[in-house]
Amino acid sequence: MTDALMPVRHSGVFKCPRCNVVAEQHWFTVRYEDREGKAEYYWGDGDYLAVNQCKNCSQMSLWMGSALIWPETTTAPSPNADMPEEVARFYAEASSVLQHSPRSAAALLRLSMQTLLRGLGLKGDLNAMIGTLVERGLPLAIQQAMSYGLPIIAGIGDGTQSDLVRSENGWQLSTHTVEELTEVLASALKDPEMLRRMGEFSFEIVKNEVNLEAMVETFANAVEFAMKLDKQK
Repeated sequence: MTDALMPVRHSGVFKCPRCNVVAEQHWFTVRYEDREGKAEYYWGDGDYLAVNQCKNCSQMSLWMGSALIWPETTTAPSPNADMPEEVARFYAEASSVLQHSPRSAAALLRLSMQTLLRGLGLKGDLNAMIGTLVERGLPLAIQQAMSYGLPIIAGIGDGTQSDLVRSENGWQLSTHTVEELTEVLASALKDPEMLRRMGEFSFEIVKNEVNLEAMVETFANAVEFAMKLDKQK
């Protein structure tokens, strides 16, 4: 979302956090009266409370100062339209708690994956279902997975991952935190078409760069270089 469309207090037009439509917004102050109805306070200026109403959906949002405090917003991508309904429901719940509890979001994403695999006819808990997929040929190693045309999520280890995992075919986890993994899984789950393109790029890398011929050529070049160095001594 561009900055021009993001919700901003007292802005006349932005993307409504209730209906996700760019629409005109009407603003109101918040009035408070004591129990006897004597004192009145109008909250809406400065750093106090304010309410906006979307002209498209007529629903309201609540602000404290410059911060939108209700409804809660999330940085997670919207679920893909092809995502099964039950999986999408868990995904949406994970998105709603991501800002407050990444671990809870990760647990809900795990439940989303488990529900998705059960929809494919697999049984047992998530570990058992993944084990079944491995038995059926799901690759484990990065290069092997790429040869099957799969997108990659890998942690940064000895540096060799950089030769295989690129932005075009996957993600490298730099911080190794639950928050980072949760955001990556959210991005992966929401766009099956992107995953398909990443998988195709993985296969192209293995086909054109990481194959027996390329390895032999690299080894031969290394031997030739070592022999030249030896002759120069």
